[in-house]
Amino acid sequence: MPTPLETRIINIQKKIKITATGIFDLATCIEIEKLKGISLSSTSTLFEHKKEIQKSLGFVGKEIDGIVGPATISRIEDFVSKILPSIPVGATMIVSKKSLDIIINSEISSKSAYQTKYKFPIWPEGDSGITIGIGYDLGYVSLTQFTNDWKNVLSTIDFNKLSTTIGKKGDNAKMHFLIL
Repeated sequence: MPTPLETRIINIQKKIKITATGIFDLATCIEIEKLKGISLSSTSTLFEHKKEIQKSLGFVGKEIDGIVGPATISRIEDFVSKILPSIPVGATMIVSKKSLDIIINSEISSKSAYQTKYKFPIWPEGDSGITIGIGYDLGYVSLTQFTNDWKNVLSTIDFNKLSTTIGKKGDNAKMHFLIL
């Protein structure tokens, strides 16, 4: 019986009309690249194909890791069809407190690390923009996306200050960060 992720890959493979293996293989990469208008060298590795697909789906920075997990699959599903496959029988989107704690500890290590490193906007340097939350880079989102994601979470003052940094990256973001 396929795992939920394998089931999602099978659904994608069926949608793009290739052999449904449940494995995100080279054939799957090449077919998605054709649909997206991407052309890689015939000597490119499977890992390079996966990274190129992630780039084409809007992933940036460390998100481009060549790992086709739930986030990448979700964006591919959105690309190939506006209708996501139904949740498999017996599955749920509800996560237990213990599971949520494991995810949080894996991502940020502890509440104290969050309070120290992530509670306030940061500029991670390089080509990054101002980053809020856990990896939400304002340099790589549109004002519409930022509004949809954060308008109801932030105070009006914070929202308005941060909205001035949308699209700013690198040294431009650094200058905005210094005046926040």
